[in-house]
Amino acid sequence: METDTSTRAKPAGVIGIQIREQIGGTAPVDPEQMEFLALATRIPFTAHFDVGDIGKTVYFALR
Repeated sequence: METDTSTRAKPAGVIGIQIREQIGGTAPVDPEQMEFLALATRIPFTAHFDVGDIGKTVYFALR
């Protein structure tokens, strides 16, 4: 299946993108164990972080 990357429109039937995150720790293996962050229906999406998380690695999983 070929994907058209010339448009920002979502494919037919798509509502948005599910975003999960993990702040700190070791790299996650199972996205289901990561915290649900949002169901983004528009781009761009902006994530906000606590001041206490400065300098930590953030892992994202998107589907």
